[in-house]
Amino acid sequence: MMKLHFPSIPELSCSVPAGPLPSQGLIWEAIPLEDDEIAFYFFSVAGESIAVPYIAAMTRMALRFYLKPDARPGEIIRQTNMALSQTIKTVNYIDGSLGIFDLRTNALRYCTAGSSLLTLTREKTQSAQPLNNAGPAIGIFQDFPVSETTLELFPGDSFRMGLDKYDDQVHIAITGSRRIDAFLNLCSMTGEARVYMKTIHDFDHMSAIIDHLTKETDNIGYSIKYQKRFRLVLLELLTNAIIHGNKYDSAKKVVVLASVTAGYVRVGIVDEGAGYNETDIPNPLLPENLGKPHGRGLLIIKHYASEFSLRGRGNCTVIRLDREREARKI
Repeated sequence: MMKLHFPSIPELSCSVPAGPLPSQGLIWEAIPLEDDEIAFYFFSVAGESIAVPYIAAMTRMALRFYLKPDARPGEIIRQTNMALSQTIKTVNYIDGSLGIFDLRTNALRYCTAGSSLLTLTREKTQSAQPLNNAGPAIGIFQDFPVSETTLELFPGDSFRMGLDKYDDQVHIAITGSRRIDAFLNLCSMTGEARVYMKTIHDFDHMSAIIDHLTKETDNIGYSIKYQKRFRLVLLELLTNAIIHGNKYDSAKKVVVLASVTAGYVRVGIVDEGAGYNETDIPNPLLPENLGKPHGRGLLIIKHYASEFSLRGRGNCTVIRLDREREARKI
């Protein structure tokens, strides 16, 4: 049987049983979803038939297939049930819990199927609270509506996953503050009502975040002209961070913060490079610099931005694009 393992994450402390789970019908796993989230689940396959370990393996495969960054636990449970319901007999139904912990905000999104295997303990009260949003067990119905719940957790809070009849349970404690707070302070964005945060490493992830943020502006009615300019500015900001900041090193991170409002969009980009000073960048409009490859991206960014500033050691760029400037001519 598989030995339990929990990845090393600074904001979380986890204790797991030293040996494997005591039954082939028990499934536990913790899976990092890129940099910003970690998913974990604990399920129990009912019954003592020879099919139990095979159903457990199929359940694990289905959960792994559907788990993606920013996924919704309720939808994952629903898709897993639809994938397995025609194979599983009702005597082998599956109880359990799926949680996704967002390291950016310390928010726990969770969904339960049948009997909950997830218990929360708040540091202030030290009382254990079963987390259950009353979803049916997997394998009984072919399809059913699934609800999920989101809770904000704080340093000192903890939760356990496992069955009461087994002493060996997984215990996870929150030890760190929200990741987003340090970046909000760095970018002076603590006053923004709603801030989106995403961590990327390379160009493969860049287009997805540009598409996401551009769609946000489209959803609240920004013009096509504004969206095109916004995409161009994001492209230049992220390209500079990946190429000039992190020197193409995909092991380093680029953190993106964005606040999309009805009147403006504010974006903060933080890389792990040494930073730069604006005065060190050649003016691409001067005759002697027309053939040089540097400076044009920064010129484009500052042309469209209502505000532009460098923070930190010069590795943090913060810009604001006002909606009222969308009529400005190139």
